[in-house]
Amino acid sequence: MYVKSLTFIFLFIITNFYAQNFCGKIEYSQQKNMANDVYAAHTSKSKFVLEFNSLFSKYQEINISESKTKNKIEDTDEGRSKITVIGRKNTLPKFYLNKNGEILFRDIFNEEGIVVKEKPIHFDWKIHEESKNIGKFLCQKATTNFRGRNYIAWFTHEIPSSYGPWKFYGLPGLILEVHDEDYKFLCQATKVNLYPNNKENCKINTPEYDNTNIKTIQEYYIRKKELVKEEFSKIATKLGRNSNFKIAKDCDDCGKELEIFESK
Repeated sequence: MYVKSLTFIFLFIITNFYAQNFCGKIEYSQQKNMANDVYAAHTSKSKFVLEFNSLFSKYQEINISESKTKNKIEDTDEGRSKITVIGRKNTLPKFYLNKNGEILFRDIFNEEGIVVKEKPIHFDWKIHEESKNIGKFLCQKATTNFRGRNYIAWFTHEIPSSYGPWKFYGLPGLILEVHDEDYKFLCQATKVNLYPNNKENCKINTPEYDNTNIKTIQEYYIRKKELVKEEFSKIATKLGRNSNFKIAKDCDDCGKELEIFESK
């Protein structure tokens, strides 16, 4: 028992030593496939970079370019469906700053940039024995439920950092892949760069944002609902007076993004 205790303490010290003495930049491919508030379906693909050191992390969108909304028809088992790939004019990057679980993020919704500050998030992770390789890293499976959705994450002990993409963190190793059980959200690491801990390598520049209008998570969802209503009003106007157009109350994903939030 005494030997086991010493071994655990030794591993704990070694893990924390390495966690404090290196930093890194991880590139991710992120995809969302969801029913949209306005359109039949919504697909978005983007690239992000996670920068982390011993103090905090930044997950920020990269390679942003203006694009037009495109419609396409896809054949599925249920028949033909209309897929709308939403264009984008606002090229401000989305970002997520994570310090001890407290998140400051900027979302771009219907071309409007919304900056939000969240209270610390505490994920109830369950770690499983199942493992797989992602690139050269051996990863272990973990699961959690976050605001109405079940997520599966793959993290590696070989990078002893508790950070990960989007808002995820809190595992005993860096998260290289995460998705919900329906694959409506999928985030995968595509490139890993690790550096020794020094001021030049581990400096993380904070993105510029409007700090005079930071919203709470409750205000954020209220504003998103307002933007959805504005979008529906524009569409209804284009369709004309005799059109019968309204929001379906029983739509599974209408009004919902990646997380299902209920204010308490």
